[in-house]
Amino acid sequence: MIQGADGKIYGTTVGGGTVAKGKAPSGTVWNLDAGLAPPSATIARFSPGSGRVGSKVTVRGSHFIGATRITFNGVSATFRVLNTNFISAVVPTGATSGPIGVTNAGGTSTSTKPFTIQ
Repeated sequence: MIQGADGKIYGTTVGGGTVAKGKAPSGTVWNLDAGLAPPSATIARFSPGSGRVGSKVTVRGSHFIGATRITFNGVSATFRVLNTNFISAVVPTGATSGPIGVTNAGGTSTSTKPFTIQ
């Protein structure tokens, strides 16, 4: 089971489900809306730890699906969500050394270590 970016719980079963006659059921995907708030993103680390404006940075963490904003010390950056655990971002013009922030439906989280502008 896993909590999705929308707050719902998702899981799979090993067996069961409806299939065509003569086929063996191999499981189903299910979701449960328990009214949970969407989880906030977490930033585990990023690489490289420093760079120039325009350089690419890979951010690793969790709950990145649905991210709406990435910042470098508060300055918005262009980015691409690669999957729930990885984001590729470009250091924006005007950025200064400081934390990286990720915003999703669950709120904004910032890195514990600063990104250093060269």
